Amino acid sequence: MLEHLVDEVDGIDHVALVLVVIGEDHVGVPVGLARMIRYDHEPTEADVAVTVVDEWQGRGVATALLAELVQERPRGVTRVVTTVAADNRASLAMLARLGPMTSTSSEDNRIDVRVDLPPTAGNDPDPAAASRQE
Repeated sequence: MLEHLVDEVDGIDHVALVLVVIGEDHVGVPVGLARMIRYDHEPTEADVAVTVVDEWQGRGVATALLAELVQERPRGVTRVVTTVAADNRASLAMLARLGPMTSTSSEDNRIDVRVDLPPTAGNDPDPAAASRQE
């Protein structure tokens, strides 16, 4: 898992952000991680995941991480496509804040979610055009 979270982050198809809080002792403590991974089979879509340590949940960490992640997302990604546990209301609300969301019930008490992301500066909606610019 550590290899996947660290070694596979390339800033192109797999973007990850960590929120670090500097304590009174001037030591940084990671309190949250957000990542977005472009789907190979659909380059305009990506999965998203956010993890926040228990002590920091409900304090805006996930919201802050996702807001920044959407701005720094892989070039050409225009939609988040993910699956969430049906009883995870916090995650569903967090995803709904990203943009227009549609959801459908899936098997095993899960919900398939699609969120259309707002355009951002420098995020060309055409991944082929983006690769031609580089």
